[in-house]
Amino acid sequence: MDSGHASSVRACPLSPARLHRLALLCSALIVLLREAAALEVPACPARLDADVLVLGAGIAGISAGKALHENGVEDFLIIEGTDRVGGRIRNQEFGGIRVEVGANWIHAVDPTGDAPKVNPIWELREKCGLEVAINDWEDSVVYDGDGNEIDDDAFRYEDFETAFNRVVEMSKDLGAQGKGEVTGELILSGVNVTSLVGPRGDVNLKDAFAAAGWTAETPEDVFVEYAELDDCSGERPDKLGLKHFKSSVEVFEAFGEEDAFVTDQRGHAQVVRCLAEDFLVDGDDRLRLSAPVRAMRYRDECVCVDIVPEGGKAGNETVCGRYAIATFSSGVLQDSAFSESPFVEMSPPLPDWKRDALSLTNMTVYLKIFARFSAAFWDDVEFIGRAATPPNAAMDWASFLPMSLSSGKFAPIPANTPIIIANVAGDLARRLARQTVEENTEEMMAVLRGIYGPDIPPPEEVFIPDLHNSPFFRGSWTNYLEGASQETVELLRVPLGALHFAGGYTSVKYLEFTQGAHLEGLRVGQAVATKILTK
Repeated sequence: MDSGHASSVRACPLSPARLHRLALLCSALIVLLREAAALEVPACPARLDADVLVLGAGIAGISAGKALHENGVEDFLIIEGTDRVGGRIRNQEFGGIRVEVGANWIHAVDPTGDAPKVNPIWELREKCGLEVAINDWEDSVVYDGDGNEIDDDAFRYEDFETAFNRVVEMSKDLGAQGKGEVTGELILSGVNVTSLVGPRGDVNLKDAFAAAGWTAETPEDVFVEYAELDDCSGERPDKLGLKHFKSSVEVFEAFGEEDAFVTDQRGHAQVVRCLAEDFLVDGDDRLRLSAPVRAMRYRDECVCVDIVPEGGKAGNETVCGRYAIATFSSGVLQDSAFSESPFVEMSPPLPDWKRDALSLTNMTVYLKIFARFSAAFWDDVEFIGRAATPPNAAMDWASFLPMSLSSGKFAPIPANTPIIIANVAGDLARRLARQTVEENTEEMMAVLRGIYGPDIPPPEEVFIPDLHNSPFFRGSWTNYLEGASQETVELLRVPLGALHFAGGYTSVKYLEFTQGAHLEGLRVGQAVATKILTK
């Protein structure tokens, strides 16, 4: 190499002013490109296929169809990519029984009827005759990392509950401040929340709990956090924001504090099928199954989607509606917004404000590992915990739920079906989702051998549902990250032209609980019906 020539080349740094002008030019170019993309969206066809396309046949989609029907709109088409109704509420045969792949509980119920409101999913359960069992979380045993049972006195549940209640009030304080209702040192929690918040006007839950007087100091403390936060939200508290935290509590305040485990062998999706029977008949051509939507073009006047047969065969079908209600998960929308090769390609691309709102959500990975053994060797209790994670360490395996109790509470007990479920959330679940079934089985067995000894039998069968890697779901449910607020949810609700959005993630009050998705489907279905009937 001619080293003299090389040394003669010198950099010409741009001044801050020139960098600023360059950034403005780039921004203008991006806007022009997006406007050009919008102009390229074809005009609506002269004849539309339906007044409304409902994209997805989960509980939000079926609820939207029901609302359309009840408001006098019958010209709709429900398009579902999978081969069944229910979305992430689905079950599968395993070990001689049916087990829930997705949603396993009806959360926030009060069988006594004393709660301020009745959970609408509980009402559907009663209407459809769905069999459930109310969990008794106190029927439990917890072991340390060496397999020793831990005495209840080692767990600081009362201290955590005191801090938890204060954090709820802090969350309400922060929300009130955002609405201009409170200033200065906020009044409910006794904590000056304004001193905690960062540039996004929020603070993560770990720091909020520290300000409220709780810091995990032992593996037992970490387990308490896991049982009360991680296992419900699917994430560690340092990943979640204070501003949105109150919503996750208010759902239990409204409907009750009990959890109902679905035991019905027809599956939790029976409530969705039962709901569909209110307005769809057998063989109804307004329900299309196994019809994956792979592209969507939206305008003010219509929405058109391309349906690609399984396997990506040629000859895609295009269907257009005056309106569309997309009930895809937030994970599918994130894939459309941010992936280089999205499963559903949207044209024009989602606007920046919608993308910014989506970036404050996180599709949780929550794995349920079903293992069937030749004989039950575990404790005959409803919940088996493991407190083995030191403070500030990556979360270890902590939660097992035996389905095969001697009482038969959670499942029928044929002689050959001793089944236990390992529940895994957050970063641990994401790591396991990248491993093989064999690797995860060995890791799980190492944990179980640490509790019950080296002589326990190996599993005869293992099943790990994979909602995270499914292009139809991209995870289990939506969490809101630090910086998210009620305004974030409201932005996710806003229609784009004739394209409307509904799902648990658009529920301001009830988040990704099933009742939230159900009520959102009803709300958006009614709103679209009103637009049709008043034109």
